[in-house]
Amino acid sequence: MGIVNSITGQVDRVEYEKKFSITDGKEHIWTPHKRLESLNSTQWDEEKLKIFSYQKEIDELKQRITLKEKQNEAIEKTGLANNEEYTRTLIKNKQDIDLLTKHIHNVHQHLDSSVSETFNKFQKALSTTRDKEFKQEAEEFEKSKEKIKKEFSYNEINTNIHKVEQQLRTLEEQARNASEEERKKLQENYNQLKDVALDLRFQKTKEAVTEITAMPTPDIWRPISEFAIDNTAKTMKEVMLRSYEKFKENSPVLAVENFWPNTPMSTAQDLKKVVEEARKAFAEELVQKKNIPEEKAQQLAEKFIAATWDIGHIYNLRKAGYEGKELEQEVIKQTKEVAPVVRHVHVTDNFGFHDSHLPPGMGHVPVAQIMKELDDKWQELRAKGQLQIEPRSIIEGGGLIVEIGQDPTLSLLGFFNSPLYNLGTGGKGYWQADTPFGHYRTLSMEFPQQHFNLYGSSFTTLPKELGGQVGGEKSRFSDTPMN
Repeated sequence: MGIVNSITGQVDRVEYEKKFSITDGKEHIWTPHKRLESLNSTQWDEEKLKIFSYQKEIDELKQRITLKEKQNEAIEKTGLANNEEYTRTLIKNKQDIDLLTKHIHNVHQHLDSSVSETFNKFQKALSTTRDKEFKQEAEEFEKSKEKIKKEFSYNEINTNIHKVEQQLRTLEEQARNASEEERKKLQENYNQLKDVALDLRFQKTKEAVTEITAMPTPDIWRPISEFAIDNTAKTMKEVMLRSYEKFKENSPVLAVENFWPNTPMSTAQDLKKVVEEARKAFAEELVQKKNIPEEKAQQLAEKFIAATWDIGHIYNLRKAGYEGKELEQEVIKQTKEVAPVVRHVHVTDNFGFHDSHLPPGMGHVPVAQIMKELDDKWQELRAKGQLQIEPRSIIEGGGLIVEIGQDPTLSLLGFFNSPLYNLGTGGKGYWQADTPFGHYRTLSMEFPQQHFNLYGSSFTTLPKELGGQVGGEKSRFSDTPMN
């Protein structure tokens, strides 16, 4: 399963795997979804551990400062400050305290940055997720967060930090114009306030770390299909808004197309979903920003945003493991699913291994059944007044020209029963039945003699566009690998 980091945009994949467990010694199946869940959990734990390590470092530095402060306090109380050896210890401790304080300040900056980044990642993941369970956990976290803030007197701490920082700035200004004796007193007050400010920041940091602990694991990594749907719908909405700004009701139709199986939006379900979400977002924008009535906005959305159903692409499900009747049923099933939003069709034929762009009738795609399913749905929508724009089709038959250099026009017209006729005796018109490629009309693999003369007696030497063996796969005759 293809996955994408919703924060960075990095793309990766997770695979089906069998792993032995250290707890029971047995082999367990790790599906792509289970591995995705594990990846999110592991990375989120690493985010938390980084913050906890900063907090631990700060606590250790603070303990070292406390020890040195107590040592200095003991030296001064016992009158040993006049002793040369203890005087050196006193001076060194003060220098160490100053360095440790600066070190704490630097670690605090890193911790604050990490906390902010972690909250940012959480919010981004929350804004893009489709996971209802995570959304529910996030709602519970918001309640926990308020409780934590109350326990730590968050608002009071912030107020006190602001007051202390203001007092420190005032002391700095007073020290500039003060005498030497006054400056020493101001410095003492300044140092005491700095200690107060540091303690307040410690409290604030612990509050933030406690919040991080309460956070549920977000979907940092998501299936590419979900990510693609969300961002494609957003892009389509933006494109149509710009188009509507310029062309109003004469705007061109934006019809997104299904691609190869196992790629984003290749299935009818995903293609339909992205169209429906784009329509919804576009209609909402028209209502809110253009003051267009809701019903009219919905009609415009259905008129301008639609799907292109490429029947050659969907038939490549054969490469995904479908065969025979099962393949045909699946293609028809997906066509029914997507039909309500389809307004453009790419009509083409192939054998399920490659987008061959053969004329209808030359491959195995159930073109007639697919077109009937679409037409039935269009008739239904038309009768209800819900077909905002008439559907169109384009026939992609250029593969015949590429592979054997012949014009597919007659074959195309014949397949669709176009009124192409010749004048027979007596000037009476009749349907042209003898198109050049009548031997491709059945669903079995029957080829004319000229193909066997050119390519040999098996499918292995035929071009894959005409049903030949796909390179790198096993032979369909001997089940041996093809080189």
